[in-house]
Amino acid sequence: MADNTPETITLLWHRFDKLTKARKQFRVDPCVYLLTDPKGTALRVGMAGKGLEPRYRGGTAYALDAAMHGSGNQVYVASLMAAFVQTVENMLIFSLQPPYNNQGKINLQESHVLLNHIGEIPECLRNHSHNFIEQIDAKQK
Repeated sequence: MADNTPETITLLWHRFDKLTKARKQFRVDPCVYLLTDPKGTALRVGMAGKGLEPRYRGGTAYALDAAMHGSGNQVYVASLMAAFVQTVENMLIFSLQPPYNNQGKINLQESHVLLNHIGEIPECLRNHSHNFIEQIDAKQK
């Protein structure tokens, strides 16, 4: 008999005002990240399976810092096992529907994963801290 108990992934969120600061702390750690406006509304969800250094190397992170300058927008990052990075990114995009993600908003592949958010939790995730699966199932019906 297969065990259908969902895996719980705890995401310890860290908040930054610049992508270069986040990149320094999560240089090679697999992670998901969330860009928000000053009120904590999700703007974009992303993943970095090998860390933020290879994802935003060179001047790319500085260009994003320049674009964010003075906006009050925030970068939130949580590290996790590389095997779950894609699944968690997909779940967050589907649930939050951020305007700067172009894919993943309509369909979500079945996932037996629960997300537990701790640390500096973005405002947009505060209602998603307990049972993610129930919320996803309700949206797909």
